[in-house]
Amino acid sequence: MSLRNALQARLDADAAGLCRLAADFVLDRPVAAFINPARVDFWLDHAFDEGAAHAAVEAHVQGFVEREQARAKARGDTVRDWVSAEAQAELRAFAARPVVFEREMIKRWVDQDAVRSILQSIVRETLDRFVDTVKPGGSGGGLVGAVGRRTIGFASRAGRGLLGGLGGQFEDLLRGAVSSFVGGSMGLMVDRMVDILMQPETQRQLGRLRLSTYERAMASETVEIFDRAADEPALEDLLEALPGLIAHNLDRPEVREILRAEVTRWVAAEGERPIRSFLPAEHVEALRDELAALVEPMVVAFVATDSFALWADGLEGWAEQTTSSFAVPEDDEPDDEPDEPDDEPEPGA
Repeated sequence: MSLRNALQARLDADAAGLCRLAADFVLDRPVAAFINPARVDFWLDHAFDEGAAHAAVEAHVQGFVEREQARAKARGDTVRDWVSAEAQAELRAFAARPVVFEREMIKRWVDQDAVRSILQSIVRETLDRFVDTVKPGGSGGGLVGAVGRRTIGFASRAGRGLLGGLGGQFEDLLRGAVSSFVGGSMGLMVDRMVDILMQPETQRQLGRLRLSTYERAMASETVEIFDRAADEPALEDLLEALPGLIAHNLDRPEVREILRAEVTRWVAAEGERPIRSFLPAEHVEALRDELAALVEPMVVAFVATDSFALWADGLEGWAEQTTSSFAVPEDDEPDDEPDEPDDEPEPGA
């Protein structure tokens, strides 16, 4: 039987055994045999393709929201069902803590044009409502009219006409004062807002608000999250930009340096450990058998290919050549009998 046929017959008979041997060999190799920090740049350059990532996102990720939306609706589960009891306890304890800010961070956040504009609008609207309340004939009955009637005793039409004439001037003065106050007091209000946010009572209230938000989130149905995601028009654009974002950062020298440093540190700490040690000890044999069962049909199919046949023929030729190089030529075989000694020289020769 030729070497090729012998190999194929052996694999046909026990490909699973070979696969288990190979799996054991791989599981016993140290991690450092597979991860080389010096090759990080090679893998970053060759293992990620932005075009392929775009295609994968379009084909699989973008449709996931719609598919999971339908599944979540059928399940009827809540966010709480996705979080273990231990994790829920930790998250709840974190949410219940007072919200502690750094003063400089809050000041930088509050001292922005957008925040100033919102704060200015709130204060202006509040003061405008106050003006509408206190002006004569306003929603509050008119502060000037009430004071005039109760204190000064003007009850005549002339008195009411006088105060009514003054009411417009009073309102204009109030609104002018409001504008001047809002325009000139924003710095003071921003500082006061920072002071309020830094107060312990405010931080406790914000902690209670965060806890309430957490409880509502845990009680939310999962389908609500996917409903909002499906209705969000920016989601598709964000997913479209994701591969480019990854490619951008993988090309940054700073990111590559981080990856090289972390891989080097990890290999230095774990590199001598065999792969087997990272797996649950009670499941190693089952995982090995599962791997062998997965690879076995591939091996059987591979040995039936023309490529394997050519390789096996080459191996057979190499074996014949190697065997012949160690063979002893027939002419060089040693005689069984020792050579006869030469004739002794004649005396006097």
